[in-house]
Order: sequence, then C-alpha cells, then structure tokens
Amino acid sequence: MFIENISTINTLPTKEGLNLNELLQYVVDSNGNSITVDKDADAIVFINWSTYMGKLNKTVFEWTDIIQKMPKDSNVKVDYYLLSFDLLEKWEDKKLLEGK
Repeated sequence: MFIENISTINTLPTKEGLNLNELLQYVVDSNGNSITVDKDADAIVFINWSTYMGKLNKTVFEWTDIIQKMPKDSNVKVDYYLLSFDLLEKWEDKKLLEGK
C-alpha cells in the first residue's frame, strides 16, 4: 500500500496480524537492547532490508528519504525503524574493526 498523504494514515484500513507490542518482543537495537517506541508518534514504520535483497534495498532508502523530507512544521510525527533480516551473531562494522 502506498500512502499518498501521510495525514490520512488514521483513516486507512488495518490488517490482522501482529500488533506493535507483539512485534516489539522480537526487535532489538544494534546493541541487543529492546527498543521503546514513541507513544506520541502518529505512525511507526518498520522497513525491512537485508544484504541479500540487492537492488530491492534501494526502495528502503527511498522510503527513509520520504520520511526524512517531511516538513519540520508538519503536525504528523512519523518514526521509522530499519529491520535487518540478515542472520548475524552480532552487529559490527568490519571496516572499523580492521582499522583498530
């Protein structure tokens, strides 16, 4: 579903599935800590990505650009989280580790 006008988000139909609190049980930040969402946000967007998605990852950053370019004076608050589907034991930047 593409949202043409973010201010209409409250009028869109909802689908059955995991609710936000159920989803958050499975989501951690890059340090392994649980995340806490801002309850004052009008919309919370989870964007899936992974290294094996190749060119599909381009749309991930198109979405983040759209959200970041929202007018600062907008009365709609949108928070987003990038969810990596890569199977990793831990997060680390190999380039940073090689420089040490």
